[in-house]
Amino acid sequence: MTGGVFAIAHDVSEVDDDRTLVEAAQAEPTAFAAIYHRYANRMYVYVRSRVSSEEDAVDITQQVFVKSFKALPTYKVSSAPLGAWLFRIARNAIVDHQRRVRPMTDIDAVPMILRETGAGPEELAVKSEEVERLRAALMKLDRKKREVLALRYGGDLRIREIAQATGRSEEATKKQLSRALKSLRQNYESNP
Repeated sequence: MTGGVFAIAHDVSEVDDDRTLVEAAQAEPTAFAAIYHRYANRMYVYVRSRVSSEEDAVDITQQVFVKSFKALPTYKVSSAPLGAWLFRIARNAIVDHQRRVRPMTDIDAVPMILRETGAGPEELAVKSEEVERLRAALMKLDRKKREVLALRYGGDLRIREIAQATGRSEEATKKQLSRALKSLRQNYESNP
């Protein structure tokens, strides 16, 4: 999504850590903007990979930040890293959304990447075929494997953060991610 709602320049220095951001936002609510700027793009990409429409992804992403803003006064940095906490809120919001709507394809966001590459018609045709193969391979995976892949590659979370967001151990998360990638590779290669 180029130039859209979530294409925000990060004016937050990478040196600022989440603890500093949280403490500042807890002391002064307007400082929550720095948390939003740090996580908005990653959150949108993760949510978009889990829902069928851009509108739903924007709405859910907004809900995540509204819920986290309201809950921030009670958030304790020592309980979970900020990213893991935010993505847990997102997972719950997505589950709530999916309960209200019919099941959908989780990977509908992939064609958006093609539009942003500026590729020519022939290259787009080849990439479209590859995307369809990838979509088919992903849809053969169970929901948990698709989710761990979305958290890792859509949400750009580290193993530790995924473990905390999903309530699993780091070792179990690492194994689940490894198995998901292996299954995805096998599904992709078996569907030429």
